[in-house]
Amino acid sequence: MSEPVAVPVPQINPNDEHAIVVRWHVEKGARVRAGQTLVTLETTKTTFDVDAPRDGFAFFEHEPHAEIAVGEPVAWIADTNG
Repeated sequence: MSEPVAVPVPQINPNDEHAIVVRWHVEKGARVRAGQTLVTLETTKTTFDVDAPRDGFAFFEHEPHAEIAVGEPVAWIADTNG
């Protein structure tokens, strides 16, 4: 069993230091596939989706409207849901 994989907030615009959670597309602990949309984020200039980097189970702590720094994990993908 491997360690959970962090899904960081990408830096879309060099001037943005954070993004805001708009909407989760999965439930906490849900099985996801690589490439499946996890969350929609918003910066000052754009709205974009963040996808799962691999198959596994999605976990996150941030609720909609939460502000997350660029580079910080918005979610984690784990091998198990327990």
